[in-house]
Amino acid sequence: MNHYNMDVSDRILSAASSLFERLGIRSVSMDDISRQLGMSKKTIYQYFKDKDDIVTNYCCWHRKTHTEKLKSIAEDSPSALHELLALTEYMRESLSKMNPGLLHDLHKYHPTGYSVIQDHKSLDVMPGIIKSIQRGIDEGYYRSDINVLVLAKLRLEEVEMAFNPLVFPPSKFVMAEVQQQLMEHFFRGLLTLEGTKAFEALRLAQPNKPHPPSFFRQ
Repeated sequence: MNHYNMDVSDRILSAASSLFERLGIRSVSMDDISRQLGMSKKTIYQYFKDKDDIVTNYCCWHRKTHTEKLKSIAEDSPSALHELLALTEYMRESLSKMNPGLLHDLHKYHPTGYSVIQDHKSLDVMPGIIKSIQRGIDEGYYRSDINVLVLAKLRLEEVEMAFNPLVFPPSKFVMAEVQQQLMEHFFRGLLTLEGTKAFEALRLAQPNKPHPPSFFRQ
């Protein structure tokens, strides 16, 4: 969020979201949010009734901005492969800044906020994944012998699984790296031979861009 031209509630959400994503939700107190803003807790409570209310509003804000970003990437990409490249970079940037315990904290301590994220998965992200995979099939870059619905559901669960501390303990795994590896594995299974060649050509045509998943490198 841009801190300029914000109303007070947006400033509070911006500060809270920064803390949540860096430290995890459970670790952040109302005192922490107050200090981050240089604002009294009394003022914060004029806009949000408690921390859970802030968390729920944060989840709603995340749903809106993430949905808009995914839509923008799809609309601005001239092909499914361009979309894959843009999604890879977007995931890399966003997940590198996110605390791996965030989703676990939501699930355990903030069920209302967690339900917002689950609705986001099923109502916003899932249709986008289906559309993206089908686009790649239509363009000849993705295999035509796959069950699009099954693989779209798989991709959704892979993203959430990387946040699970029982599956990938933060002491042993870097969450952004786990997400990258899962994404690599998933899309490698989708690409045709021609799709792999075309993506490699696209990557080489953008030398100043960060490298896409390593399985595309020869």
